[in-house]
Amino acid sequence: GRFEKFYSEAKKLGFKIGAYWYSCANSTSTGKAEAEFFFQNCLKGKKFDFPCYIDVENPQWQSNDKKAVTDAIIAFCDYIEKQGLMSGIYCSEFWFNKMVELNRLTRYSKWVASWQKSKPNMDISHFDLWQCSGESGNVVKIGGMVVDTNVSYRDFTKETTTNDSKPKET
Repeated sequence: GRFEKFYSEAKKLGFKIGAYWYSCANSTSTGKAEAEFFFQNCLKGKKFDFPCYIDVENPQWQSNDKKAVTDAIIAFCDYIEKQGLMSGIYCSEFWFNKMVELNRLTRYSKWVASWQKSKPNMDISHFDLWQCSGESGNVVKIGGMVVDTNVSYRDFTKETTTNDSKPKET
C-alpha cells in the first residue's frame, strides 16, 4: 500500500527514515495490539534510521485516563523494541505535560510537536526531536506538498535498527 510506496521511494532518494503510528490505544492490550498490527503490516523486514513512534493525541479515546494511555504507550513501545526496533512517543507539548504520566516514559525517545519559533522549554528530562512547523512559519514544500519540519537533537545514525533478524528475547 501507501506505506510501502513511501518507504521505497524515500529509500531510493536516500532519506533517513522512521515510522509513525496514529493511535487510539488506551490500555495495555490495545497498545500491544496496535504495535503488533503496525509491525506485521508495515515495519517487518525494514531498516529504520529513526525510531518507530506512537502518536497519542486522540481526544476521543485517550484524554480521560493518563495511567491507561501511559500503559498503552509502554505496551506499544515495548513490543516494537522486542522486534529489534527503536521506539518512542510523539505528541504535542501539552499532551506530554498534561495527558500522560511522563515519569513512566523516561526510557523511550520523545518527539514533541511545538509550533513556535524557538526550542520548546519543556519540563521533561529530554526530547530527541522537535516538530517545529505549522504556526511558526517553518513550512517546507516538496513536490507541491507542504510537509512538517523537524529538528533532531540526537544522532540516531549510530543506533540504526533493522528487524530482519530474530526478535529480541525477553
